Amino acid sequence: MSRNNFIDSNNHDFPTKLKTNICIIGAGAAGITLARNLQNIDDVLLVESGDLDMNGSTQALYKGKNTALPYFDLLTCRLRYFGGTTNHWGGYCRPNDPIDYEGRSMLGLPKWPVDEKILTPYIDKAAKELGLKHDFFDNTGLFKKHDIAQTEIIDSEANHLYTKVFQLTKKTRFAQIYKEELSKQDNLRICLNLNVIHIQLDSQGEKVVSVTCKTLEGKEVTIEADVFIVASHAIENARLLLNSNDIQKAGLGNKYDHVGRYFMDHIHIKATKLIPSQNFPFIYDRNVLSDLKLNANISFTDDYIRRKNILQYYCRFMPIYTEEQVVDSIKGIKSEINEPFSNALFEDFKVVLNDFSGAKNHFLSHFSLSQPTPKYYYLD
Repeated sequence: MSRNNFIDSNNHDFPTKLKTNICIIGAGAAGITLARNLQNIDDVLLVESGDLDMNGSTQALYKGKNTALPYFDLLTCRLRYFGGTTNHWGGYCRPNDPIDYEGRSMLGLPKWPVDEKILTPYIDKAAKELGLKHDFFDNTGLFKKHDIAQTEIIDSEANHLYTKVFQLTKKTRFAQIYKEELSKQDNLRICLNLNVIHIQLDSQGEKVVSVTCKTLEGKEVTIEADVFIVASHAIENARLLLNSNDIQKAGLGNKYDHVGRYFMDHIHIKATKLIPSQNFPFIYDRNVLSDLKLNANISFTDDYIRRKNILQYYCRFMPIYTEEQVVDSIKGIKSEINEPFSNALFEDFKVVLNDFSGAKNHFLSHFSLSQPTPKYYYLD
């Protein structure tokens, strides 16, 4: 007989105190993977702020203001329900490059406390979980499998340039993939609609003894465990640790003011436009290798980055088939088609017909029907 391990914390009979061996905070990619790989533990509790589907009130807890470098809207780039941000993840995978672990004193970047060799076994396990079979840094092997010659990549033309390849996993929606499996895992309970708001240390500040949780309806729940694992996204992890400051005044684990200082993600800057010639190596077109579950970009070699004292950078070539106004009009026609005599429909048809070729190519590319040559590329 199958069992259902999903428990709604809003239920009136949900207890106000729970005990477990391991408590995992966050049911996204990390939390779900950990829960699946801890089946030899007597009792595991997986705590998720959201439900099985998105809820506006819970998602709104991610609302925040970005005051630094340009970044995505914090409310929309992360998802706060079972499966986490894998619910809209594109599946792009690549580990840090070796240079990322180095100290770059001239740029104010300290050396990592762990290096590539220590992390590689775990990266290999993650790659296996995601069904990725190839060495991330072996461009020759990645391309040879798909009959792409080395002469097609820019590395052979310029000593300081390097092709940075991402692999795309097919396992992108963890909630859909693993929901049934987790619902039958004998040692697991999954608490939905439960927000961890505080991590409680003992009076000496040496051990986590419990976490305090709340539902949106105001019910308070205390969880005690032998081990706690914080897996609620880089930004949310830091926020939770910094807010847990009743014993360690600077925040949990923040004695040296490092918590939250090293958030790593892609800062997207639209640099310029490139109109391709016939000599352009089209494997760098973002869409060309997508069916092969690969993505190729142009970067600098680590040696060049060190020599020039610059930060990591790579250039993506985003194909543009028609102008944004035409794309907006295509969307407008779809919504206005039921009002055949509306002026808006007429105006949108005019815009699309003025660049019918570009609109057609946008449509063909969007639905992966062909790979037309773009008008130009955004260098992103």
